[in-house]
Amino acid sequence: MQGFLSDCHQIEVLAGKTYQLFAVNRSYPREVRDVFQRLSSDEFSHAQHIDLLRQTSLSELDVLARISQEKIRLTRMHAEQFFYLADKGGIDEEKAMQMAVEMEEQFVKVHVQNSLQFSNPQLTELFAKLKSEDQDHIDALNGCLRWWRRQMR
Repeated sequence: MQGFLSDCHQIEVLAGKTYQLFAVNRSYPREVRDVFQRLSSDEFSHAQHIDLLRQTSLSELDVLARISQEKIRLTRMHAEQFFYLADKGGIDEEKAMQMAVEMEEQFVKVHVQNSLQFSNPQLTELFAKLKSEDQDHIDALNGCLRWWRRQMR
């Protein structure tokens, strides 16, 4: 269980770092950087919530062992690749937002699955909250994309 939570924590940290790279990219319009800054803060907050759970004893977590480690592994790989591309640079703001939407959609799917797999209400609530916040990220990114495309006409 600690390995699972560690992977979840690392995914959130990678997302936060990736968004932070975009938030400081001066070639992006301020409005786009602001969205990425908010998302970065949210992802680091998600990591803190998971970190608190990592400090809980396993017996207190009362977990059902049905979590797909493969989905978590694939999500972590996706987050690592996204961070690598962001760190390497050269991603324009439209592509950054599109890639972020794809990553957030993957996060939503994983959080939904996770929220259904736990018998512990604390874990169920956490993953349901993360899913809701990631859906808000998708909405914010899509709104920013629409704004950006209008500006580029």
